[in-house]
Parts: sequence; C-alpha cells; structure tokens
Amino acid sequence: MKKVYFKVISIFPIAISVGFMTFITAWFCLYMGWTVWLSFLSWALYFLHGGTAQKGLSAFVSFLYGIILAQFAIWYIEFLFSITQQEAWWNDYIIPSSVFIVAAIITLTMRINESWASFIPAVYIGTVFRFAFIDLSLANENINKIVPDLVFPILFGLVIGWCTVTLLVFLDKVGLSQWHRRWEVE
Repeated sequence: MKKVYFKVISIFPIAISVGFMTFITAWFCLYMGWTVWLSFLSWALYFLHGGTAQKGLSAFVSFLYGIILAQFAIWYIEFLFSITQQEAWWNDYIIPSSVFIVAAIITLTMRINESWASFIPAVYIGTVFRFAFIDLSLANENINKIVPDLVFPILFGLVIGWCTVTLLVFLDKVGLSQWHRRWEVE
C-alpha cells in the first residue's frame, strides 16, 4: 500500500499538468469556435507517433494528406451522383467505391517507403476528420471554409502534445515527478 501511495504522489504533478493542458485545449478550441475533439485526437496521435516535434510534423502532413484524399472522394461522389439517374441501381455503390479508391490510394502511397507506413493511421484519421464534417452538416460548405476548421484544431492539438511533453520533461528534470524517459523534447 505504501508503494502505491508513493507512486500516486510521484505522478500527481503529471495528472494535474495533463488536466491543465486539457482545460486549456478545450477552452481555447471553444473560444476559437473549433471542434474540440479534433484537437484531442491530434494530441493523442502526437503521442501515438512518438511524441517528438519531427514525428508530430509528419503526422500533421499525414492528416492533411488524408483530408485532401477525402475531399477528392467527396467530389467524386458528387460528380457521379450528378451524372446518374436518381434511381439507378449502381448509386448504392458510389460511396463504397469512393471508400475503396481512397483506401487503395492510402495503402499504395504510404507503403512506397516503409518508414511512411507508421503514418497510415494518421492519414486515415485525416480522412475521417474530413468525412466527419459531413455529419456536422458542413458537407456542402466551400473547401476554403472547411480546411481552416480542420487544420487549425489539428495543428493546435499537435502543439499541445509538444507542450505536454515539454512540461512533463521539465517536471521530471526539476524532480517534481518521474516522467517516462521515452518522451524527450527535440
């Protein structure tokens, strides 16, 4: 029991720091009018991809790639629906075919270089970010309006990820907590 008590005491500053960072993230996103969950997902992916600034930037580029692919898929869907009859039997296959094309392109392009393969989840999440805006009734909005609403919260989440690592490494260096050595600031 004593060991658990000391462990809780040693990680308490980490818990408070991460809680404070989530508060800042939620408040700032709401203040800016951004969708909060986009920042939280990109923050989590910052750690999934190694918790470094360089890998965070690579994850950001992967998100953007996924958003662009999803936008092309949306244009593909709109185009096919516009040239077909409303009751055509193949209309049921337009959306699944767009998902097939996007998945094939992601797999093909991200496997060209083996080091890119670890960013496949970030690309898929980028596509999900874009398609999620359909559920948020923003599907027919101009792409110039949607991209900032996607890009800025994603970028902010990655910055918060970097700030979290920086803060926790600092707490470790000053002896206030024991942070896992895997996360180092570059």
